[in-house]
Amino acid sequence: MKIIIRIFGLIVIGIVSTLIIMQSFEMNIYYDELVKISSLAMANTQIVMAENIEDKYHGTQNSRILISNNDEYINLYRDNLNKLINTNAKYTISDHYADYQKGLLYVKVQCEYRTINGKKKMYQNKLLNIIDVVEE
Repeated sequence: MKIIIRIFGLIVIGIVSTLIIMQSFEMNIYYDELVKISSLAMANTQIVMAENIEDKYHGTQNSRILISNNDEYINLYRDNLNKLINTNAKYTISDHYADYQKGLLYVKVQCEYRTINGKKKMYQNKLLNIIDVVEE
């Protein structure tokens, strides 16, 4: 009987330990994804914006997407972000500022998800990027 109680106790300790470890890994997964995809979406958006600025200065039409106002600039970032999401977390862009003529983009991306025990958790990442244009 003592052996059965000990085995049952070890099984319970093993299950609790596994749940704690799974929850800590889950938090890291969501935070890592938030940082990686928000930065990559910013880089992809700024590449397109840099092409637009270069076209403006050189009088060419080589850019992939023509950005003609600030809303298109933010929407391009939002589209790039949505393409990169791999988890079931809810991503929102809560604060943003864009100036497409200067190549300035500021966003605050929030990631909200539920843990194993049902609690809501949220991470946020703020990004600011300015395109440096060198005139010849």
